[in-house]
Amino acid sequence: MRADARAFNGRQPRNSLISMSMKVGGAPHFTPHKVPAAASAAMELEIACEKCSCRFAVIGSAYFCPACGHSSVDRMFDDSLRKIRAKKDNVEVVRQAIAAVGGRDEAELMCRSLIESCLQDGVTAFQRGCEGLYASTAAPAVPAPMNAFQRLAQGSELWQARVGVAYVDILGSSDLERLRRLFQKRHLLAHSDGIVDQRYINESGDSTYKVGQRITVSTSEVDGIVIGIGKLVAGLRNAVNGPPGKP
Repeated sequence: MRADARAFNGRQPRNSLISMSMKVGGAPHFTPHKVPAAASAAMELEIACEKCSCRFAVIGSAYFCPACGHSSVDRMFDDSLRKIRAKKDNVEVVRQAIAAVGGRDEAELMCRSLIESCLQDGVTAFQRGCEGLYASTAAPAVPAPMNAFQRLAQGSELWQARVGVAYVDILGSSDLERLRRLFQKRHLLAHSDGIVDQRYINESGDSTYKVGQRITVSTSEVDGIVIGIGKLVAGLRNAVNGPPGKP
């Protein structure tokens, strides 16, 4: 894998306006990548600050307004979902752009990394969104345990105790089970480079893999995690703040 990255980097032109590089490192096991120019415009997010109305554009998530420094938990989460959708929708653009200069193997490697990173982005966005929303509730300001919302069972228990709503109340049992499997896939990618162990099989009930195999992530699974965490956060916002439009 590292040799492939060195070979890819060695073929890139020097002193060009646009550059691409590949790097393989340790945990977390995702390949950093620069987005080809052909995909950059489609993946760019246009944002208007809700406090000072400054308009700016980013590729990725924007956590602070560059003009006034305002940070919005709701905006961060919603923008993160937009970023994930943009990455997924532009996989083919990225594949074609990299294949044109680096070959099909490099293109497939990069696109696989791009799709897998969407699960990581989704879990991270959900963790940050829930942390901010949990801290805003009227209950005593006791913070949630570290990374508790990356574990769906623990996070559901916290919300049940805080606002009387559990995840199953929002998603239903079948959709919650599908989301739980995606969270477990993300855990494998983050901690064991996606290699299946017996614990994953036991906890997920996923019989499509054997121990030692590497999981795959499809674009439909990316859609699944975006829809799942989006519904959860919408339901939690409703439980904390009341239905939209009501004081």
